[in-house]
Amino acid sequence: WVNEYNAAKKFGNVHLYDFGENKFSRSLRLQANITPIRYHGWMFKSNKYREFHNKLFDMNYELTNSPEQYNACHHLPGWYHSIKDFTPLSSIGQNLNLRFMIDLVLGFQEKNNCDVIIKDFVSSLKHNWLDACFISKDAYSFEVAKIVANFLAIKNEYGGIEGGFVVRKFEELEKLCDHPKSKMPLSIEYRSFVLNGKVINTSEYWEFDKYSTEPPLNFIEKIAGLVRQETGSNLF
Repeated sequence: WVNEYNAAKKFGNVHLYDFGENKFSRSLRLQANITPIRYHGWMFKSNKYREFHNKLFDMNYELTNSPEQYNACHHLPGWYHSIKDFTPLSSIGQNLNLRFMIDLVLGFQEKNNCDVIIKDFVSSLKHNWLDACFISKDAYSFEVAKIVANFLAIKNEYGGIEGGFVVRKFEELEKLCDHPKSKMPLSIEYRSFVLNGKVINTSEYWEFDKYSTEPPLNFIEKIAGLVRQETGSNLF
């Protein structure tokens, strides 16, 4: 992130934070007055973000998002219903018992007759596409159980499931290519950043193939407005 760090220094003070050690650089000092500050780095789990926020607040720094605003946008249930008509149908559960998770997948597929992906409230294991993410509607129950068990095992290996368990309908989108390693189908996908309700940047998500379209900026603005209204988040 050296290029980003050097670019940011042109616009104001930049302080480093050691994510692994949970330490701030010595340049971050107690302020006489409340001072706005923005964080750019790895995603926090919700409880860790609250700790991070509170440490900064004790030094009179105010992050762009409160812990409540962060969590509302970080966890799927906080924004899902605001854009339910524009995002894949999902079933949300907070019981992390393996049997419950398997039954949630089987019940969703039986009701909707569709392929699905599985994830927690924040992320999937898309780079383990065939082993711990995608489940065909034609999969036998023992195959479903194996994929869900893989998902749970891998998540637990890397810090555990965050929030809860989600089953989402797999939608066929305009395809770019297959991922060279995971074989996940890559679709035309854009990533946008929204600050205070305004889309400030939109870029292509994948770099494996050439995009044939321009980003639907009016649609992105509409979705951003709905999420902002629901979550109150200032930056997402």
